Amino acid sequence: MNGIFVYVKAEAGKKIFIGSFADIATIECDVEQVLIEKQLTQYKKKVFMLIGTETYQIKF
Repeated sequence: MNGIFVYVKAEAGKKIFIGSFADIATIECDVEQVLIEKQLTQYKKKVFMLIGTETYQIKF
């Protein structure tokens, strides 16, 4: 698996795994495409990535 894991925070604290990605330079575009494919665009403002033990929010 790749080193950047991405998930969205849904209702009631539920986390939905989006995927793992390798290239930080294109992660916004890659994640946005997956959100569209999985019909999860309503969570666009609640996307987070986990790199090692650090969590960061992806802002679109």
